[in-house]
Amino acid sequence: MASSCRWSSGGRSTSPSSLFFGGVFRSRSEDSDYLFPFYSRSHQKLKFVPEARPPEADLVPTDERRFRLLLFLYDSISHPVDDGTRYSRQRVLWRLWHDETLGERRAVDVFPFFTYDRDGDDEITWSWLYKLLRYERRGGEKSLNVFFLPAIRWGAA
Repeated sequence: MASSCRWSSGGRSTSPSSLFFGGVFRSRSEDSDYLFPFYSRSHQKLKFVPEARPPEADLVPTDERRFRLLLFLYDSISHPVDDGTRYSRQRVLWRLWHDETLGERRAVDVFPFFTYDRDGDDEITWSWLYKLLRYERRGGEKSLNVFFLPAIRWGAA
């Protein structure tokens, strides 16, 4: 009998029997569901901004998406940024594998072995075992570091 009754708070509704281990939330501003500790997913469509004017326009559109699998095994987040680009992040085993993208910028880290950073087509950096072996290109200038020391620099200065 308790599992069939529903309650509502702030536009959300859920089943009381699944409140702590699993549930589905639907509202005008957010869709989410979870089954603890296996996964959680949310999609926020509207965001509360108290400074918004006029006063009745406290909810502004957004498109934030979050997904988590087995707590810290995998998580993902994606949302638009003020300048019109999109930010996204994926992580495996918290930060063992980390991939971040913001517009044309991208950073990939596979701890502790490999890092890769790209900012458009002009700037690329990759390294193996932190700076044991590192290649960097900024515009026309390129450099190679070996054993943490600059080994070779070439290209336009």
